[in-house]
Amino acid sequence: MKKIFGLIVSLVIFVQMSVAQNLDRTGTAAGQFLKLQTSARSAALGGAFIAVENDPNVISINPAGIAGIADKTLTLSQLSLYLNLNQQSVKFIYPLGEMGVIGFQGNYFGSGSMEVTTVAKPEGTGHTFQATSLLAGLTYARIITDRVSLGASVKFIQESIYHEAARALAFDAGAMVHTGFYGIILGMSITNAGQHLRMQGSDLSVSTGKIGAMGGSYQLQTEPWPLPTAYNLGASVKILGPSGQFWKNKRHELFVTTLLDDANDTPLRLSAGLEYTWHHIIGLRTGWYGKHSTARFAFGGGFQYQLSSILVRFDYAMTYYETLADTHLFTLTAVFLK
Repeated sequence: MKKIFGLIVSLVIFVQMSVAQNLDRTGTAAGQFLKLQTSARSAALGGAFIAVENDPNVISINPAGIAGIADKTLTLSQLSLYLNLNQQSVKFIYPLGEMGVIGFQGNYFGSGSMEVTTVAKPEGTGHTFQATSLLAGLTYARIITDRVSLGASVKFIQESIYHEAARALAFDAGAMVHTGFYGIILGMSITNAGQHLRMQGSDLSVSTGKIGAMGGSYQLQTEPWPLPTAYNLGASVKILGPSGQFWKNKRHELFVTTLLDDANDTPLRLSAGLEYTWHHIIGLRTGWYGKHSTARFAFGGGFQYQLSSILVRFDYAMTYYETLADTHLFTLTAVFLK
């Protein structure tokens, strides 16, 4: 516990230093799709998901959160954004008993087809191109003690547009801590730490079409850009329910969660979410995004139903953006009960 306490103190000091800096870091990192929500429940809670246990979708922000999952679980998500942008996500969790839990995650982000234009043909050349982003990751998590869980992920990341592509490896690491104080759970992680992205491809080779000292072929050079590395700290507590810390109730549950995140390309941000559940069947959620450039609040809900040995869950979330169109996220989860 002394090591855990030391880690928490270090994170608090880091957060205080970040607040004091107050620097504008917008637009200084690539791989922006890595910051998109990949599950409806997380999105509806304002992204404050780092201290949520036993949900396969926590793997995106805190790999330690899957350590307590006891059944094989599959989730599929579809995110619809403005300008016809879309992202599909898949996650699969496989428990290994006392050896821990492994998880797989995959994201595909696409712009859809766009017309290729040139100076000579501003109306289009008849060809199309896409901008796409891809993530594939593997996670291992394990319960260390009755209060502490740890997890880590390795991820392959690729961004491409037309004939150019950039690739990198990244890592996540996280911890989940049961404080024993009013049932509060702490979650902490570092996400997207790794290599830089640098575009390379055939279109960077340029020919002047001339022969001579000033003619020939040239290779355009691109700059490497860091990933959106973030330090995350949050807490959650059940204030109402069978295990509620303030009120006991068998039918109704009320869950509060928070997130403090500091990335290398955004200011320090605080988010919070509230979830109400009735009979473990129907859930209603709302979330608030603090200091986000455009997102303001979110809401959503979901329900679950058991079909034989499979527990099926469906969740939906809508996020309101002040200057952009609202986004809609759908998630389907299948839990294969033992």
